[in-house]
Amino acid sequence: MIAVVAMLLMIAAGCTPTPIQARTIEEIRGTYAVKEYYMDIDGKKTDLISVYEYLYIIVGENSVASIIYKRPSEDYVARELGYTLKYSSGSTTKINEIKLRFELPYLMGEVMYVNYLTVSQNNSLACVKAGYVYGEDGKKMHKSVYMSVKKVSSDVSYSYVEEDIGYELMDIQSPFN
Repeated sequence: MIAVVAMLLMIAAGCTPTPIQARTIEEIRGTYAVKEYYMDIDGKKTDLISVYEYLYIIVGENSVASIIYKRPSEDYVARELGYTLKYSSGSTTKINEIKLRFELPYLMGEVMYVNYLTVSQNNSLACVKAGYVYGEDGKKMHKSVYMSVKKVSSDVSYSYVEEDIGYELMDIQSPFN
């Protein structure tokens, strides 16, 4: 009964539960490509995948991750950042979330700030950002941005990405150099 009430409160508050499949860091590390990326405002979905030529996230060694993306008619972005892990309750090996922060442009100069990726089913990671916006008529509308990335390689270097995009990544922005 308590679980049902908690679920109803989460849905009413605008949170969307993401199915979690906790895994070890060894299972999670690798290269991920965008699977789905869209915005939903009161049930009207806008595809955001088409805004990118490619979008990859590499969960690497030593708490370093990379985000690599390119939008048409723009230079690619390749940036390293740190991450921390949130472990499943009572576990020292199974991970629920990867906490990292990066910004990702999506529409007309707007930016989505990704703060964490939930360890999801089928070897994927997901991020859901929910909130409210006001329409032209002043009506309050539920807004969510969904991103899901699927593991495409166990490689934690840039090799898979470079092979897929057809050129070597240069000038990778890093706070660690």
